[in-house]
Amino acid sequence: MLKDIKIFSLALVILLLFFGLVFAKSTVKDTFPGQQREVEQASLKAILSDKGVAGSDICRAVHATITAEMGVRAVVKTAVELGHSVCPVVKCAIHAGGRVEEVIGGAMEAGATSDVVSRCAIDAGADAKKIEVSLLEAGLSLGYVETEGDPPLEPPVPPPIPPPGPPPISNSSF
Repeated sequence: MLKDIKIFSLALVILLLFFGLVFAKSTVKDTFPGQQREVEQASLKAILSDKGVAGSDICRAVHATITAEMGVRAVVKTAVELGHSVCPVVKCAIHAGGRVEEVIGGAMEAGATSDVVSRCAIDAGADAKKIEVSLLEAGLSLGYVETEGDPPLEPPVPPPIPPPGPPPISNSSF
């Protein structure tokens, strides 16, 4: 009797494991390497294009997709291409821990302008030199980047002070 119960429970466990494997959903990691990018892009678009994702919700969606390791550049690019505002997407991507270079690269690939991207990245607390280096790598620039070998800039020369004019005329002499 005890032997029959052990055999029955063993058979039941094996059967449950088999059905678990058969009916399990496939994950992105189970796909072939060529299909992984397509599945990732499709799920990324589905997450970011949801009708409820707007305003502050885009920040939660960007943060969730970046922490799910879907690629910072792809997340930012897809969000901007789907019509979300550039500034909230860039700010949320930087706050979520995305590298500044990837955030700027994704926004620029989606068609955002360098002045908007840099302003939003600075508002998010990114380092200005990292922003400038990222823009230079993209072939753009907003200003001068001082490197260690550059000589210091000279202070501007103040304009000359004009000589004093004639003394004021008093009304009492008339």
